[in-house]
Amino acid sequence: MRQRTPTPTGWLRVEAFVILAALALASCPASRSAGSSEAEAVRGTGSVDPFGVRRIYPTTAGGREWYLPANAEVEGDEWKPNDGSRGRVIATREPRIFHVEGSPRFPVVSPAGKAWWRNVEITGYFRYLATLSIDNERPGWQMFTRGERHTQHDTIDSSTVNYGVRPPSGTAMWPGYPFPAGQINAHCVATSMKGFFQVDGAVRFKKEISHVAGYTDARAEVHPFPGRGSVPRNAWVGVKVVVRNSNADRSVHMEIWMDLGGDGTWQKVTQTDDTGGWRATDAGIDGCTAAPFHYSPMQLITWAGPWAFFRFDDVSCDIKWLSVREIDPLP
Repeated sequence: MRQRTPTPTGWLRVEAFVILAALALASCPASRSAGSSEAEAVRGTGSVDPFGVRRIYPTTAGGREWYLPANAEVEGDEWKPNDGSRGRVIATREPRIFHVEGSPRFPVVSPAGKAWWRNVEITGYFRYLATLSIDNERPGWQMFTRGERHTQHDTIDSSTVNYGVRPPSGTAMWPGYPFPAGQINAHCVATSMKGFFQVDGAVRFKKEISHVAGYTDARAEVHPFPGRGSVPRNAWVGVKVVVRNSNADRSVHMEIWMDLGGDGTWQKVTQTDDTGGWRATDAGIDGCTAAPFHYSPMQLITWAGPWAFFRFDDVSCDIKWLSVREIDPLP
């Protein structure tokens, strides 16, 4: 039997079928885990910062950006790299890589004319070397914002808040700000929304309504390393903590993204929302229910704060590519 040669019309039908099938396949969601598909999408799209690190969310139009300077061991108008006996930033022989040892807290402060930190994407890369026994804290790192200093003093002079520098006009601030002249409760300016990244591999969130009785319980804890393992030694790990308001500034949304292999592949590992009801473990919250703050034990922290922090707890590590950027809130 002779084979029939397809007519041009037949070829057109075949081509049309192939095209339609391809379109149908493209419209179907891929059967991958949420984590892997998200990681691949983030690695391949979006802009990068001056270090070449992927931005998860773009900087808001005209928004403030801060990047770890090349001489990060030196104090500047925004960067405070010396926390006394707790620890300091030390230059290494590797360009733009610095060493930190101990339990220091390094703030990125707000000089005159700079926006205060509210909706932010905070980024850092950490190379874990060793655990120490200085403060007997759970070893690891924290990144947080929406407040100011964390001190054991009961009071501070209100004129010293952010070194006496007021925020730009229209900034959403602590309840009661600007504070009356004289002494105020120091525990109440230490408000913060925190992302934790522990040496044992745990990643989680906390809210701090006051320092220290105003801590909440942890939320959304995960262990993203393979086999629920700990942070590998001598390997770079990237961490991003995202804090942004939602629901017309009536709620707070938080995310933690990680580059587990240090290769630029970012994946969202956990998230949470504070819509009210995230309560401090101590209802007294260090007396911050009183004037001028009038906080509640379930206080929503939706305002801007002058300082963003990189905190280290009982670790020896190297750091690079730290940044803080203003991003847009959610609707």
